[in-house]
Amino acid sequence: EACFKHQDKVINELSQMFKNQEKKPVRKGKHRADKSGRSKVRQAVFIFKQSEDAVLIECYDWHKDMPYQSNFKVVLSSKELNDWLVAKN
Repeated sequence: EACFKHQDKVINELSQMFKNQEKKPVRKGKHRADKSGRSKVRQAVFIFKQSEDAVLIECYDWHKDMPYQSNFKVVLSSKELNDWLVAKN
């Protein structure tokens, strides 16, 4: 819950900064790296209209059996990187 509150605060701040950019709805779901389905991710995305670069605001809730720690991230991602990632999956 603390991560979600912090995430919402950052989303609100970025919404003020990026008023003219596309903002995707917040998504929650199972993290695909955890085949058991017990790890969760909550993500918001801003996409810059001209460049298609993106800013992702994410909360990761990793299950205790996974070798990762739960965390909060703000990710800056270029269109070039996103296209490469999509092609690899």
